[in-house]
Amino acid sequence: MELTLERERKAKLLAELNKYKQELEDIKLRLAEVISKLPDEKEVPMLLRTISYVAKGVGLEIESFKLQPEQRKEFYAEVGFELTLVGSYHQLGMFFYQIGKMPRIVTIRDFSISPVGSDKKGSLLKANCVGVTYYFVQQVPETPKAKGEKDVGT
Repeated sequence: MELTLERERKAKLLAELNKYKQELEDIKLRLAEVISKLPDEKEVPMLLRTISYVAKGVGLEIESFKLQPEQRKEFYAEVGFELTLVGSYHQLGMFFYQIGKMPRIVTIRDFSISPVGSDKKGSLLKANCVGVTYYFVQQVPETPKAKGEKDVGT
């Protein structure tokens, strides 16, 4: 009787183990997908050039494009940029639409639009915004302290 209960308990644990292994694989796949949307540090300049090409491609004039200091977080870094664009309402809309469709994550913050006049095609608007892109930061594993070493400040 006792052996039967033990066998059933172990069979149940085995069934749960397989379930947890599958969940771990699913989490690994989701992590890989999220990381693929975060470029590495080397890809950020190319991503910023792509944003500039998108603006020019929809007919916007870029008045300014200024990088902001990088901000490091736990496992990623934010690279911000201030962007001032001039163009029509539809050009601005197409620009933001295409930025939203990019495979890499780019967010637009602190957005403002003001009229600046008109040209042959219609009214012109000036858009000021802060864009932010992100990249994955590899964690450097901490090295274990040698015996006898103490933390500074302890």
